[in-house]
Amino acid sequence: MSALWETASPLVAGVCPDRPPMRWFVEVAWGKGAARHDRFCAKDIGDMRLLFFKRNFEWPIRAGATVHSGNLMRALVSRGHEVQLWTEKPVGDDALHWLGGVEVKHVVAVSDTVARLGWWANRFSDFWGNDRSMLFGLQKAVQDERPDVVIFVGPDTLPAASLLPSTPTVWYSADDPVLHQLSLGKGWRELRAAFRMALYELSLHRVVDATWVVSEQDRRWSKMLRGRCVAWLPNGVDTQYFTPQGTPQVAKTCVFWGNLAFRPNEDAVRYWLDDIWPGVLAVEPDARFWICGCNPSNLLRARIAGVRGVEFFEDLPDLRPKVCEAEIAVFPLISGAGVKNKVLEAAAMRKPIVCTPRCRFGLAGKSLPLAVCRTAADWRDHLTRLWNNPNDRVALATLARNWVQEEHQWSNSAAIAERSLMSVLRP
Repeated sequence: MSALWETASPLVAGVCPDRPPMRWFVEVAWGKGAARHDRFCAKDIGDMRLLFFKRNFEWPIRAGATVHSGNLMRALVSRGHEVQLWTEKPVGDDALHWLGGVEVKHVVAVSDTVARLGWWANRFSDFWGNDRSMLFGLQKAVQDERPDVVIFVGPDTLPAASLLPSTPTVWYSADDPVLHQLSLGKGWRELRAAFRMALYELSLHRVVDATWVVSEQDRRWSKMLRGRCVAWLPNGVDTQYFTPQGTPQVAKTCVFWGNLAFRPNEDAVRYWLDDIWPGVLAVEPDARFWICGCNPSNLLRARIAGVRGVEFFEDLPDLRPKVCEAEIAVFPLISGAGVKNKVLEAAAMRKPIVCTPRCRFGLAGKSLPLAVCRTAADWRDHLTRLWNNPNDRVALATLARNWVQEEHQWSNSAAIAERSLMSVLRP
C-alpha cells in the first residue's frame, strides 16, 4: 500500500499541486473519479465541450468580468474547443458578432422541479438576487448539453454550482471577493463585507473543483482561504484592437479611464484630485488631466467640475483616439484586487504608463515597463520628467507595447486554462 501511495502521490500532485493526493482515492472509491476519468479519456485536449455561465453579458463591455470571460472564450474556440455561453438575459447582436465562434444560448426558467438548493446556496442566492427558476433552468441545460466542464463566471454564479454535484465545475472568480473588500478600507463597513464574502467562499467552495483568478495575489489569498485547486490566468489584451492610432499628441496631457461606478476607479480619481494634482500643477501650471469614463456619482461629478486643468469626457463611443492624444497614461489606483485591464490596454496602445504599486497585480514578466509612484512627489517627478523628455516617453512606451505583446496574449491564458481543465477532468 505504501508503494502504491508513493507512486500515485507525485502523479496527482503533478496534475494539480493544490489537490490533496488522498482526494484521488476518495473520488475513485465513490465512483466520481472514475466517471471523470472516462470523460477525460474520451476527449482530446483540443476537443473539450465547455459551458460558461454568466448571468449577463453586457455590451458595450465595461466590466472586467466581461473582458476576461469573453476574450478567454474566444481564445478557447480558436484552440479547437467547443464553447457555449449561457446567460439569463438575451445577448445583443453586437456582442454576438464579437463573440464569433462562441455558441450563445439563453437560460429558460424552470419552476417545476424536485431539485433544491442547499442551505448556504439558498441563503446566498437571496444575497445576490438570483432567480432560482433560472438556476434550475441552468441545471436542466447542463443535463441536456452534457458539457465536459461548466465554468461559472463572477461571484454571483457560485450558488448554481451546488446543483451540479456530478459535473466537473470551475469558478472563474477573477478577483478574490474577500481581498477586494479588504482593499477598499479597514472600516466596519468594509470588514463586515469581507467577512460576508469569506463566509460565502468557505461555505460553497466545495461545490467547484477549481478556481480561476487573475493575479498571483488573488491566487495566494484564495488558496489560503480554501486550500483547493486555484489557477492564476493572467489576463490578455487584444493588441490588434488596442493599437497606436497615430494621432497627434497634446502637450502636457495625461489620461485615466474607467467605469466610475466601480469603487476602485472612483477612489483613484479622488486620490488624484486631492493628493497628486495640486503638486503637479505647482510645477506644471499648463498640465491637463483627462478622465474618460461613465456612470459617475453626483458627488464625484461635482468634485471633478471646476478643477483647473481637469476635463471629463463621458461615455465616449471609442476611447482609443482620446487616449492616444494624451502623452501619458496615469493609473492612481489605491484599492481593488485582480488585474487592471486598463494598464494592459495602455501598454498595447504604446503609452508610457505612470501608476501606483497596486497596478502591478496580475502582470506577468520579470521587468515591468512602468513608472511606479508611491508618493505624491513621485508622481510629480515622473510626470514632469516624461513631459519634458520626449525620448524617455517613446522609450517607455515602446517597452510597454513589446512587453504586453509577449506576456499578455489571450492564447497564453487559454493554454493555462487548458491545463487547469485537465486537472479537473482527471481523477
